[in-house]
Amino acid sequence: MLVDRPVEELMNAPELSSITEEMRLGQRTPGAPVYLYHAVHDQLLPITASDRLARDYIEGGTHVTYRRDRTTEHILLALLGGSDALGWLAARLAGRPLPPEPDVRTVISTSLNFRAVRSQLRWQWGILKLFVGRL
Repeated sequence: MLVDRPVEELMNAPELSSITEEMRLGQRTPGAPVYLYHAVHDQLLPITASDRLARDYIEGGTHVTYRRDRTTEHILLALLGGSDALGWLAARLAGRPLPPEPDVRTVISTSLNFRAVRSQLRWQWGILKLFVGRL
């Protein structure tokens, strides 16, 4: 049984290694549109990896929206960048069309737009209510 084995051995098991290899980013070109974002000054993961992934996806025919964020770093973008990504996803689920071409931009910040600010304020308001016991 797989669960009785150490994690390292489990991850190298043929039953799972083929699945994880298929899911590895960059191995296949997605058929659905993709939103990527990355901090230009990321101290943990070089932006060149995301740049290459976006380029490979675009060359493979995937519609890519990619934001290269100039003012944040890895942790801060992880906390603040999701608002814009979720807004992009909501637009797709609402049936709003994508631009005709892939949209790759270096921006001052992905969190400097109305949707992101509104989302952050709602999140902070929820945290505040939690702390004062009104949630």
